[in-house]
Amino acid sequence: MVLKTLCVMLKLCTTLSGPAMVSDGDTLIVEGFSVRLEGLDAEELNEPHGLMAKRGLLMMIAGQPITCKLTGLKTYERNIGTCYSHTGIDLAQDMVRFGYALDCARYSNGKYRGYESQDARRNLIQKPYC
Repeated sequence: MVLKTLCVMLKLCTTLSGPAMVSDGDTLIVEGFSVRLEGLDAEELNEPHGLMAKRGLLMMIAGQPITCKLTGLKTYERNIGTCYSHTGIDLAQDMVRFGYALDCARYSNGKYRGYESQDARRNLIQKPYC
């Protein structure tokens, strides 16, 4: 674990793989590292749909291993990355597609906006920084 920590800190490791724990609707713990899903805006646990987002992400990973491609950037001690299910599905894309979260265009360049339902922006709270 010490070598992996050093590898991630020095940005030599760009991929994390294995079982994941869900912290909230846009944050996973993989190989002991916190990973923020890049370009995704899920409500916080104390917001109206935050617990729904967390449960949605839990259902998507369903105890299966995931793979996260890290960008090398961090926010609030979390590595930023794009994470994929064991079947290769982009988890952020599906979080948006199923209505659990919104696209955060500031960080995704609109990558997930086309997956938002018609009601998503009326139902979910968008962070001001997006």
